Amino acid sequence: MAETPKESDHTSIKRRIRAARKTRQPGRLLPFAGNPRKSIPEGIPAPLDNYLELMNWSGRFLREGKRAAIDENLSPILDSLQIDPRH
Repeated sequence: MAETPKESDHTSIKRRIRAARKTRQPGRLLPFAGNPRKSIPEGIPAPLDNYLELMNWSGRFLREGKRAAIDENLSPILDSLQIDPRH
């Protein structure tokens, strides 16, 4: 069990965070295609910052059957990672 998403071994979120810090897409994961206005390129039709915020929001809920939740005292993920949303 990890304390934060960036410490969660064997997860796509950790690989995406590591790649974003190097301003690139992670290998072997479907890339984010942003918000295309025309035909959608191959990839997830959302920007990385939206994905991180969704993961952060859903990770903070503790529900029946879930072993843990992200500590409510931790900073929001985009603040704590200091990743430029352009990347």
